[in-house]
Amino acid sequence: MRRKPSLQKRRVTLDETPPSKEEAAPSRAPAARGPRRPLVAALVPDADVWRVSGAGRTLIARRRADGRIAWASLAFDLKDPAAITFFGNSETEEGPFEEILDALYRIEDALPVIGGTASLASRFAHGALALARAVDPSLTLPDPNVFSVFGEPRGGDAGSLAALTGADGLCTRELFERCAQEASAGLADGEALAVHVAMAFRAHSPTELERALASDPDFGRTEHHFAWRPARASGKRLGSVYLEGSILEAETVTLELAGLLCGRLKRLSQGQIELTRAEHRPLE
Repeated sequence: MRRKPSLQKRRVTLDETPPSKEEAAPSRAPAARGPRRPLVAALVPDADVWRVSGAGRTLIARRRADGRIAWASLAFDLKDPAAITFFGNSETEEGPFEEILDALYRIEDALPVIGGTASLASRFAHGALALARAVDPSLTLPDPNVFSVFGEPRGGDAGSLAALTGADGLCTRELFERCAQEASAGLADGEALAVHVAMAFRAHSPTELERALASDPDFGRTEHHFAWRPARASGKRLGSVYLEGSILEAETVTLELAGLLCGRLKRLSQGQIELTRAEHRPLE
């Protein structure tokens, strides 16, 4: 909260020239910009989906002095680091922004986001951008007037990259290597590197989760498990899900599918599962 500036009386002697109006007026602090604006929302990738797929989205929104919202969002994928998607607006009314925020949560099979801190969202955004520039130096940068809500990177591109993929970064070395293999494989659009991804979760409400799986048309019940056959893939079997007590296990055959399957399970469980193990094994 700003303090009201106090005006101090100034004595003027006979041989002193009185101050001008400009000199006498109290100085004004510059309007808050970029990361100094009040935080409205900070979203980061769902930790479990990020851990199995290396893809995610992040968003920061800040309130302007006029009440409107300045916000920016970045979608990125370590398997295709140059193909980042950036969008945002520096002056959105609050009502339309709430609709945008709601849509980000509701888009079917979109990479899920969760609430986080502005510093974590910034680490993801600057790290993804630094990796994209390392892969493609000619990459067109986001509009700085919009991207400024993320603040300035610490340590430049090298520091941002280390914060994302370094020894103490946001991505494990094993997952980064798997994503790098796919990025350098020279795959055509729509192709993916074959990787067996096995995931194990702890389910906090297994009965409700089983009911949700049974009622979802993308999951077909078999004798011992559920077969994942998404309608968007013409019903082709892309993975399997096993639920025994509070132990939930799932498997599929690419990193991208692992992210989609993990995200779907998180939605069906209403967030009542947590990843306890993730294994990636290349398929011949």
